[in-house]
Amino acid sequence: MIENLPQQTLYLAINEQHIPVQQTETGFSLSIDTLLDIFRKKNHPIKFVDETGTPISFKHLSKPLDIAPNSYIKQGKHSYFIFIDQDDELSLIYNKKPSIMNFYDRDVQFEGMTRQDDVLLLKFSFHSKYVEVAQPSCFVKFRHQEQKIALPIERFTVTPVNACRFRTEAVIDKELVEQLLGDRYTYDAFNANIYDLLFGFSIREMPISGFTPRIRHFKNHPELLNDEHWLPLNEQYDVLVRPYSTVSERLAMRLIPVPVETVKYYADPRPLLGLDPTKKTIVCCEYPDKAQDNGMIFFKYLVDQHRKHFNIYYIISRSSPDLKNLAGYENHIVFYKSPENIEVVQAADVLCHTHSSSYALPFSTYRTEQFIQEKHKIFLQHGVTGSKDVSSIYGKKLPHPFTNLFVVSSEREKNLIERDYGFDADEIVVTGMARFDQLITERSRWLKRYKNRKKILIMPTWRPKLDTYPDEQFMESDYYQEFQSLITDERLKNLVMDNKYEVSFYLHRNFQKFSHLFHSDFVDVVGQDVFTVKELLENHHVLITDYSSVGLDFSLMHKKVLYYRPPVLIGEDNAGESTDLLPGDVIESREALMESLRELKMPKRFKRNLSHIYAFDDTKASKRIFEAMQHHFHL
Repeated sequence: MIENLPQQTLYLAINEQHIPVQQTETGFSLSIDTLLDIFRKKNHPIKFVDETGTPISFKHLSKPLDIAPNSYIKQGKHSYFIFIDQDDELSLIYNKKPSIMNFYDRDVQFEGMTRQDDVLLLKFSFHSKYVEVAQPSCFVKFRHQEQKIALPIERFTVTPVNACRFRTEAVIDKELVEQLLGDRYTYDAFNANIYDLLFGFSIREMPISGFTPRIRHFKNHPELLNDEHWLPLNEQYDVLVRPYSTVSERLAMRLIPVPVETVKYYADPRPLLGLDPTKKTIVCCEYPDKAQDNGMIFFKYLVDQHRKHFNIYYIISRSSPDLKNLAGYENHIVFYKSPENIEVVQAADVLCHTHSSSYALPFSTYRTEQFIQEKHKIFLQHGVTGSKDVSSIYGKKLPHPFTNLFVVSSEREKNLIERDYGFDADEIVVTGMARFDQLITERSRWLKRYKNRKKILIMPTWRPKLDTYPDEQFMESDYYQEFQSLITDERLKNLVMDNKYEVSFYLHRNFQKFSHLFHSDFVDVVGQDVFTVKELLENHHVLITDYSSVGLDFSLMHKKVLYYRPPVLIGEDNAGESTDLLPGDVIESREALMESLRELKMPKRFKRNLSHIYAFDDTKASKRIFEAMQHHFHL
């Protein structure tokens, strides 16, 4: 029954036809028998219109609607829902619950977080349209995973704002930290998990869709800077719950276990390391669990050559398998998340980083990020830039630039960084990479030692967005299907058997979680904890990659690189990329790849062209980086 409309006639607009709705003394009525005769198209909302074909609008409603509970009709497997849609117009839909988006103003927002005893209270609000909320709900979703945890809401209020809007405020007081952290990772390591906050609600009038929109967190909200909320976790650890606003202004959280002693030091800092106040302090870092790239090599150079003049430290987690790579340098190691970690970052004059400088922090909050924004930063890189555009990650980004001094390996790369990444010419230094010093030093030994080795390494890079997929969706991607097909290809198997080749397959760090999905009876699928990238490059004679910068590392060892790029693997971020400076042939088909693998030596033309990609053939990159850093930062 639809009553008290000002319209004298009412129609359903179905397939460009206007079907009249039966009139009664007080309005209009629709029976399920009538609806079953005229409309059974699922997932296709239709509008109520007047005699002119104008939709029935409630946009200027002056008094509240009276919608009875359970205002929908059902017979057997057939259901019809009448509702006011996102355009404020009266609509009908068959066999599909109306979307939650029809019933609120898309204004759900985070209102703050407070601690009460050992529980965090999270508050959010939104405005419903035309109907009162019966029960709000909230969910925490693991980013890039399907898992979603419901947070019961026992406290909420609904307040009428006007004839068609109701404000709902909800408070969540469920303790869920242990449930979210679980046994997922070692607490002294970096927790990469991101937790997104979503909401929903039910109404009395009808069932609505279970879609759960994300809660907004606006950049101008006063709670934005209130992002440190500490809870006890166990005797050894507290946990930092950090709400923050994403790039798209949605609410997300990080949960960071921090040793109790570090939390105490953070509240009441005091000298621990005995830093020489007459010396500048230089801190190096890669990922918190890594010591195998430019950061480690440059750190060792600094300690070996300049420890008398500087306080020099490397930050790494206690549980890192790479600690063995720092043997002999123990007096210059600071453990990630330790009290000394805070001390050394606050004392640092220069941060030398291979990825984000924020990895030097034991935990990231608005306050701790101020520590590194004030520091001189030098980006050592972890590969030559140019094969892929990563300016969205490593661009300058004022007012807080990603780095202050950008290390590159050639004039070509310098021009690219100046043109596309926003850095000025005097902020870019052509020095070469620290790790190439060791590579060039040991090149002749490797070539002699492995000259008869027939080992092939397949090492593709990752793809943005694919790393967010669950296993099933990843297995449907062209990336998975192409490389799985490659490592099971009968032609490759015949090459391996006929020539006694050994083939290994190694995924990028961001894709390592998918390693278990790849299988082959003649290719070894290698996990990241078995070998370092350096060891893999040393121990193989041919590299097959797609866009990875490790191709240059490999070519500087005067070993053959093949860039395997069938059409299905070319994405928007690398379509049209120049291949002139690549140190190997670009292969676009499986047949051409098999033909190229019949010869394992590096073609001479690529050896001659290496200087255009890497301007040096010496072992002085670390020295040049130090001198550039010393000059630029007036050390």
